Amino acid sequence: MKKNELKKLLLKTDERYQKCWDILATLKTKPDTSIQLFQAALCKALFDLSNAYRTISQERKRLIARKHLLSSSWFSKRQKLLAGRQKAIMEAVAIGRTMGDSFAWLFYSNDLDLLQQHLKHPENNHIPPGFGGIGEKEFVKRVLKLGEYMVLYHGTTTLLRLGDVSLIDLKQFRVAGIGDLKTTPLEPGKLSITLLVMGDKRILPVGSIIPLSSSPNKFLNNYPPAMKARIDRQIDRNIKALSSNDSVKNASHLKLTIETYIPEFQRMLQTAKVGRFSYQQFGDGLLCVVFKQRKQNLHTTIAPAKNIHLSRKLDEVAAHACKLALHGSPHNNLTLGSFLYQRDGTPKYQLGTLPLFWWPLNVDTIKNLIFQEYIVVIIYNSAHFISKLEAAGFTLEFKKDRTFNLSYSIGKGKLHVTGLRYFFELICSYFYKEVEVIEMLKRSIQEIEKVGVNENARYEFKFDHRLFF
Repeated sequence: MKKNELKKLLLKTDERYQKCWDILATLKTKPDTSIQLFQAALCKALFDLSNAYRTISQERKRLIARKHLLSSSWFSKRQKLLAGRQKAIMEAVAIGRTMGDSFAWLFYSNDLDLLQQHLKHPENNHIPPGFGGIGEKEFVKRVLKLGEYMVLYHGTTTLLRLGDVSLIDLKQFRVAGIGDLKTTPLEPGKLSITLLVMGDKRILPVGSIIPLSSSPNKFLNNYPPAMKARIDRQIDRNIKALSSNDSVKNASHLKLTIETYIPEFQRMLQTAKVGRFSYQQFGDGLLCVVFKQRKQNLHTTIAPAKNIHLSRKLDEVAAHACKLALHGSPHNNLTLGSFLYQRDGTPKYQLGTLPLFWWPLNVDTIKNLIFQEYIVVIIYNSAHFISKLEAAGFTLEFKKDRTFNLSYSIGKGKLHVTGLRYFFELICSYFYKEVEVIEMLKRSIQEIEKVGVNENARYEFKFDHRLFF
């Protein structure tokens, strides 16, 4: 792919994304019938980006095959150039899938246990190649509903990783089933698309979509043995995931109102100046750094002529970061991370939290964050959080690799708390106040004490964070 071809692709993607955003934004204002066009429009954009990425991958493979015939310096330079173009495409994909996640989360918000099952599996960053991808694109374009169920396409998201589509019962706002699409070419210009659906009989009664003309097993026998075995594994995996909603027994529910630094973050973004870095400390240990870019198209944002280097501001950053130090503490440890996207460009999401789109922020502000008009970097010193945990009665045992075990005494026993990275992310990426996270932990432990602590028992905390606005 040449430089001009990449530019043309990104400009076309930007045009499509703007239309997708306009449709998506109505979900926070007044949804209308245009929302039905969202998935097909986003799928088309991501389909073309995926094909472009694979085209570059094929070119890189051809270069590797001819490496012995090429100048080593030219080969390295060319591979670096092509890798940069792939990176730009993946950043564009991430923006699209962030919008897709925002859309999909709404329909999975009452099925977080099922969403957790999706997240246990590796994500697929691209829409499938060949007939499979074409079949999915055409299915999403032509099939908006099956019976009374809305079709939610997984290929435009990072969250939904089991199957290809979900069927949504809009009356109960629940996931009724998960389906796999199978595409077979018939003749030039014609494809046969088959949807295999697994669902909860209580929400998706047999025959509620279309009457079955034959049993699924008889239908599957038409496939070659290897493909049938693969489909059987997919069906089994989907059925296990769907049964997860009934797996929680004797759960206690605790409702808490949690304060965050989101209002301060909103004000920080509103006062940011174009071309300048802004700094604001949230609490004792968190520093937020914002760089505001000029409004521009997708091409100039993710494939700029000049890159923005935070390192040029190191002295300025260091001066602000020093204020995060907890004097006298042996646990000072600064970590630096991105806000919305991970280092590899993929969107961030933590189970039980809200995608950025559903935060109580101005819609235009959310758009500017998703489309990277704002570059946000987080610097965090966990020493303050550790000190607050100890003051709240938690015991910390430190290891040689600087990680630690956290426990809390209950009677003569101890409750060991694992998965601490989850709570650090609440502070760093979702702007939860440290004292609020500790209060949430303590209240959860109090609930365990109420039901009685069993020796060597395992208790699972499941958080469902909802913002009211």
